[in-house]
Amino acid sequence: MNADLPWWYSESLTVQQGGLCLDGVALETLARTHGTPLYVYSRATVQRRLRALQAMLAQATTRYKVYYAMKSNRHAGVLAAARATPGVGIDTCSPREVETALAAGFA
Repeated sequence: MNADLPWWYSESLTVQQGGLCLDGVALETLARTHGTPLYVYSRATVQRRLRALQAMLAQATTRYKVYYAMKSNRHAGVLAAARATPGVGIDTCSPREVETALAAGFA
């Protein structure tokens, strides 16, 4: 990320027709449909940040493997975004998390 940008900046967050959108989806519409408070995640942002981490680590002089820590967020959409990012594994800490990871397509 560019140090000159505000902390909240995301390429996925835009203003369209006077409203805030995430990946082109109007957040007001989501709030009206699902109520508030509402957590909304960007698949594109999850994948972009995982790829950025991989790119930085690739410059290191040591081998590495990126594992997404399921304990940080086990939402199915977030897991799917991590799973769809090549080279990303999953870190689990309980039998239930292993079951969830397997159901999300991690091997």
